[in-house]
Amino acid sequence: MLLWSNTITLVLHRIHDVRSSCNVYSGGSVTERKATGFIIETFAVLSILGILAAVALPNVGEMIERSMTASSDSEFHNVRTAVIEMLYDSSTGALVPVGPTADTSEVRTSDTPPLVLTDYLIGQDTGSIILDNMYSFAVDGTVTQIEP
Repeated sequence: MLLWSNTITLVLHRIHDVRSSCNVYSGGSVTERKATGFIIETFAVLSILGILAAVALPNVGEMIERSMTASSDSEFHNVRTAVIEMLYDSSTGALVPVGPTADTSEVRTSDTPPLVLTDYLIGQDTGSIILDNMYSFAVDGTVTQIEP
């Protein structure tokens, strides 16, 4: 925070120095002085915005990457939890092996009639849910996320 304070103070002192040494500002008509003041104030605002952008922009890419990783981890956790619930409700306790797939309607138990993974994911619509990542499903319920 001290760095920001020093930087802003330096910019404001520089603006004051420019205003003081500007012949047009100290003399000339009122219109010329207002125009010069406007230009200097605009320069100050743009300088401050530039400093803020220089600090913020390098972090945006990192934040996007972290959010994508968190989203992927969350989806993987939800899929594993849904498979565990589905196998718990199943009379055979086994899946029909499938993968790699992102379509949850393809993941079924070996029961008759089979239980479908789509029915166990929260927030589902009628039909299938297409996941953001690809997964493989083993007979014993092991879920493997396939990295893109």
